[in-house]
Amino acid sequence: VGSRLIELLMETAFIHPPVSQSADGPPDIRPAFRHSALDTLGSTKWRVNKRVLSIVDRIWSSGGRLADLVDREDIPLPEKPDTEDESELRKWKWKMRSVKKENSERHSQRCDVELKLTVRSFYHCVARKMKDEEGFYYPHNLDFRGRAYPMHPYLNHLGSDLCRGILEFAEGRPLGKSGLRWLKIHLANLYAGGVDKLSYDGRLAFTENHVEDILDSADRPLDGRRWWLGAEDPFQCLAVCINLAEALQSSSPETTISHIPVHQLSEDGSCNGLQHYAALGRDRVQFFLSDVLVLVGHGIG
Repeated sequence: VGSRLIELLMETAFIHPPVSQSADGPPDIRPAFRHSALDTLGSTKWRVNKRVLSIVDRIWSSGGRLADLVDREDIPLPEKPDTEDESELRKWKWKMRSVKKENSERHSQRCDVELKLTVRSFYHCVARKMKDEEGFYYPHNLDFRGRAYPMHPYLNHLGSDLCRGILEFAEGRPLGKSGLRWLKIHLANLYAGGVDKLSYDGRLAFTENHVEDILDSADRPLDGRRWWLGAEDPFQCLAVCINLAEALQSSSPETTISHIPVHQLSEDGSCNGLQHYAALGRDRVQFFLSDVLVLVGHGIG
């Protein structure tokens, strides 16, 4: 009986059944090959990016308010007006509700940041505790659709910009010619603001046109021009600026070691079904209408 129980646990481990599955029904057994994928994800070694974390700590200890970090102070409650005017009292009550709502939201966001940065309990061993570790791992599970997610809920690589900015691969690799190119494209994607909608050549040009801003952001993130703060994902942008500055200032940029996770497929499909039809029919008009990029001279991109 014991061996059969272990076998069943191995077959269903880390896989959430569909919500519609009844409690007394048979377990939803998934193919065993998915376990190797989970093993690969779970054996990927991560570490804390100490330079980015130090900037986060400086901003947070100074009261937040930068790089999408919430203000650490509450908004003062408005004083009740010394009047019997119903109109004025209604305005005061409306403003009071608005301020209390904002303060409640700030409190929630502050708790979220603290959970990511601080040790709140035995289970919440996150950035500040892990920063001196050589590396750590994230076990993953699958939902009923087969999508893999880290089991740690607070600080993980699928979290907010704050989470992603202070996490990096523990085992770096030389950039190489291709890696250097993708790092520049990745920076443009993170800066966004319409830049991420440009062609790859356009994104490369954007990064190369802001080399001075990138070097300044890496060298003086809070005391310089603060170019990185204009990005839609500022902490990830800062992490890439630091790595890219190291590469650009090196005598051999392509041999620079990078620990940055580069998301090459960061864009979602806009109309997947029509894109498939356009690709199957090799219809160049539909390519453009359905956002399928056509690379002139190279067929379908």
